[in-house]
Amino acid sequence: FLIGQPLPSGCMRSAVREFSTRRLQLPKPVRRQGRRFFMNISKHSPALNRPMIAKGDPFGRPAQAEGYSAFRPNYPDALMAGVEVILRAQGCMDSRAKDGSMLVDICTGSGQVLRKLARYFDHAKGVDQSAAQLTNATKGSNVEYLQADALSVPLPDGSASVVTCAQAMHWLDIPSFLRGVDRLLRPEGVLVVLGYPRSHIPKMPQADAAMIEWYASLDDVWDCDRALLDMEFAGTDYTPFVQFSKQKVEETHMMSVEHLVGYLDTWSSFRTWKEHHPDVNPDTLQVLSARLQAALAAEGEGRTLLPVEFSFFAIFLRRPGDGRASK
Repeated sequence: FLIGQPLPSGCMRSAVREFSTRRLQLPKPVRRQGRRFFMNISKHSPALNRPMIAKGDPFGRPAQAEGYSAFRPNYPDALMAGVEVILRAQGCMDSRAKDGSMLVDICTGSGQVLRKLARYFDHAKGVDQSAAQLTNATKGSNVEYLQADALSVPLPDGSASVVTCAQAMHWLDIPSFLRGVDRLLRPEGVLVVLGYPRSHIPKMPQADAAMIEWYASLDDVWDCDRALLDMEFAGTDYTPFVQFSKQKVEETHMMSVEHLVGYLDTWSSFRTWKEHHPDVNPDTLQVLSARLQAALAAEGEGRTLLPVEFSFFAIFLRRPGDGRASK
């Protein structure tokens, strides 16, 4: 099938969801009107780019912000070193610039990206709408956090050398976000979009099948267009920016079931699912945990860790025709 076309009835995805729902003994999933898993991302549309951040604090539910700090995977040193090389080559870290160099990390969360890049800049600012996330964010001598909406960052025009947005752009109205970044960036500035799609456990098929079924059980409760992230924003219209580079690093993280489940428990989609199904016991994540433990047991005595594969990416964007060579 072609991306951008609705899947035919009776297709594999429907079968997987039907099987997953029956296997996990869940109530019929909550459906959202007009929702598609595969979407046309060749150009922006209202369906794709409506404001995604839910009312209230969808990332500050009980223990969720603490879970971000404790369980979310860190971006690999190899990827962040590559980010540094490209930004330095683009002249974005020049302290001789007026007011010094400044990094602005939008939707900073617990500050995972900010803490790895802040040391290369004179000033580093993390922006997030969630007070709970900012309470758990990493501190630093040149780091300042601002509680603000990602589409209305309270910083002066042309003040940022670099803007980063990690594991978050799929939550935003992308054209509005890009216009805001265009306002913030200096003429030589660069936007870096980072993230990682769904993780998998291909070396353990029994565990991987359990993960795939769990993912399918959440398809209809995402408050954002998760498929954009899982396709690494392929085909996205970045106007007024153009992509000039991309880096990827794949890593295998050896994780206990408890750590992996702790990470998945931070997913806002699962928290939304729990709100829709408060009486389901055990819940989907408890069922998944039991299946992952069974998969480890099937591997033989002494096996306690799951080889979970992550694929991290960084997309580099700048205004077209600024005269700099691509790196």
